[in-house]
Amino acid sequence: GKNPLYTRSGFIHPLWSPTGDVLTEIHPADHIHHVGIWMPWTKTKFEGKEVDFWNLAGGTGTVRFVKFLSTTSGTVYGGFKAEQEHVALKTADGEKVVLKEEWDVRVYNIGGPEKGYWLWDFVSRQRCVADSPLYQVKYRYGGFGFRAAAEWEGENAMYLTSEGKTRKDGHATRARWCEVAGAIDGKWAGIIFLSHPENFEHPEPMRIWPSGHVFFNWAPSQAGDWVMEPGKEYVFRYRQYVHVGKVKKVADVEHIWRDFAEPPKVKLERILKDKEVVLFDGSDFSHWTDQNGKPVRWEIIGDAMKIVPRTGSIITKRNYKDFKLHIEFKLPQLPPNVKGQGRGNSGVYIQRRYEIQILDSYGQPPRKNEGGSIYRFKAPDENACKKSGEWQSYDITFQAPRFEGEGENAKKVKNARITVKHNGVLIHDDVEVPNKTGAGQKEGPEPGPILLQDHGNEVWFRNIRIVPL
Repeated sequence: GKNPLYTRSGFIHPLWSPTGDVLTEIHPADHIHHVGIWMPWTKTKFEGKEVDFWNLAGGTGTVRFVKFLSTTSGTVYGGFKAEQEHVALKTADGEKVVLKEEWDVRVYNIGGPEKGYWLWDFVSRQRCVADSPLYQVKYRYGGFGFRAAAEWEGENAMYLTSEGKTRKDGHATRARWCEVAGAIDGKWAGIIFLSHPENFEHPEPMRIWPSGHVFFNWAPSQAGDWVMEPGKEYVFRYRQYVHVGKVKKVADVEHIWRDFAEPPKVKLERILKDKEVVLFDGSDFSHWTDQNGKPVRWEIIGDAMKIVPRTGSIITKRNYKDFKLHIEFKLPQLPPNVKGQGRGNSGVYIQRRYEIQILDSYGQPPRKNEGGSIYRFKAPDENACKKSGEWQSYDITFQAPRFEGEGENAKKVKNARITVKHNGVLIHDDVEVPNKTGAGQKEGPEPGPILLQDHGNEVWFRNIRIVPL
């Protein structure tokens, strides 16, 4: 019994939470034209007439699904590409296609119910295919929209933007991302909507309902009038992080935003065996994360990185088996009353298992916990430490232990072997290491990353290079 104008296509529904709840709603009684996740424009003018592709009752415009262009199922992501048409229904010549649109939807093979989140990208490429431009008139909504499940209402829902705005004050503000969350049967779930920095009017204006049910919309037309010119392509990129629970503070989301806005640049030729990989040259932390996979919070100063104490150790994004590693480091100059393990303490952890100690041990006798030691296993053959404040180097050659079998049934048949030169002086010569050292992780057949330890001191590193063998 509904108006046939509302029989539309070109939307996404249902959107599931990691626990299986449906988070979208279509054709709710209060706004029957709302359909899950969709992307029409609202207040536009075409060939002198107003065209509304969003509110369908006026019969001036609509969006129609045309066909699937492709589907993908792979180890990294699955998804589809689809073609749609934005149609003006009442031009002087009858119906006319104004915009051709291509959706590229990708759901990534990470997360899942056991991890409590999943991730998907939405890209809309729109081209004006008419002879006349489409004029976008300043308006409070229009563009990428989301209508939440009916259970998300009142106190049972919340918003939080990248600028710290909430449901009370978030409407018509700009943001890089917005968390929208609610509860169904007492279980909270949320969606973090992220706008790509290359999007038009980024950080984007938003439509947020201040009360009642939940609606969210990236609305670039809030910023003012603009024009979609004939033949020109307009691209809108969004990422959605669907998760259980709700976000409590802005800082909890920033690493998700940076992963989307500033993805690491990986050159495939750099991961070939026997080819040197420049892990750090002062440019960026593209080869590194913290131990939880979040962005590094150390400082880059000139061509070096400096530990920011108590921000956490960092690891390489790639795992390594056998290799040669060159790394340079500098220890802070501390007052004489700072002694022992408090003097410029850090370490290079091979595969996160075997530590080569970094410490201000200038003039000290070699010991198993001093600079240059294989920590708590073997003292260096001689003390080659320089004074604090001077640049030093380690050249490490590592052969991983060998195992037979896989998983829990894997049995070690050869121990790890380590050779170290400290400032050019050979201090460990093909040393057999029977087990992990110090706070290292348990040995296993799988390769592991290089870890640089935050032990609470401002140690510097530079010129880090590795050659997989």
